[in-house]
Amino acid sequence: VQPLPFESMRSTHTFINGRGYPDTLNQATTTFDPPVPDDSAPLPESSQPNPSLVVVQRGQRLLLRLSNLSVVDYFTVTALGLDFRVVGAGASQTRTDPARLPGGLPGVVTKNWSHRTNSVTLGGGEAVDVIVDTDRVPAGIYTFYTTNLQYLSNGSEDRGGIMTHIVVQ
Repeated sequence: VQPLPFESMRSTHTFINGRGYPDTLNQATTTFDPPVPDDSAPLPESSQPNPSLVVVQRGQRLLLRLSNLSVVDYFTVTALGLDFRVVGAGASQTRTDPARLPGGLPGVVTKNWSHRTNSVTLGGGEAVDVIVDTDRVPAGIYTFYTTNLQYLSNGSEDRGGIMTHIVVQ
């Protein structure tokens, strides 16, 4: 039996919005201008046009969609000092509202499996929606990162990985 092609796959680089730490802290968007053929200057390290730093006003609720695009690795993410309410998983809400179902389905009980947590574990291909309520949170900088320490750097580099800041103003 021949093994599947991804059997020997090893992930060495992890990102948030296409960037590794400390580039995840950039507020400004970056532009990518390809070099002319005779230009020997190195390419910029990031061509991601969207900022990865998360900024929220105190008292607001912040919706984060956490997606693990890896097929072989599990990641646990957290932000010390912030609680998450899991409100969706796998493109489904964590609550069933019978009034929104076709025909109203009288007699159907609403099921709610949303829950509060301070960390979320994502398997390969999984996506989870969480809400961070900043009502009772002091203003400050909260580090959002993976607790899998081997993914706080990319390959043999001292930087990169799954980490950014959530700034509550």
